[in-house]
Amino acid sequence: MLPPCVTTDVIVAVDRSTDLTFQIAKEMTRGRGLAISIESGVVGKARAVAAETAIQRYRGPLNRLWLANTDAGCVVPDTWVIEQLLLAGRSAEAVAGTVEADSFEEHGSEVLERFRANYVIGFDGSHSHIHGANLGIRGDVYRNSGGWWRLRRSYLRASSS
Repeated sequence: MLPPCVTTDVIVAVDRSTDLTFQIAKEMTRGRGLAISIESGVVGKARAVAAETAIQRYRGPLNRLWLANTDAGCVVPDTWVIEQLLLAGRSAEAVAGTVEADSFEEHGSEVLERFRANYVIGFDGSHSHIHGANLGIRGDVYRNSGGWWRLRRSYLRASSS
């Protein structure tokens, strides 16, 4: 269970949406956060906008701010935020968790096969995967690291081959 002093502010950066995602996010965050619509098409830019918005809205020291990131196209464990905050409470500066893709429909079958073959999680929960879609980082560490890179998805695909 989280300590009673934990507060939350949900920032949803909706990037190039062509459906009702922004309207739904606005309704769901009303009074508990903010939905932002951007047109960058760059996942790092969307995360950076959300992180900077969260930092601007926060009124405390950045070493007490935790930025937990996820993506609409990924499924994170039900307890992902709680696990990140518990680790942060034990002095973790960043946490990289696991994800599942909600669908592989937009990719060829070889992508799903490669994902399943290479996505190994140890019995102790250890893994070598780093996903922006399940990454938490302390606010001051985020700032000192330079924040999210503005890499285009095509660059990411080309460089991982």
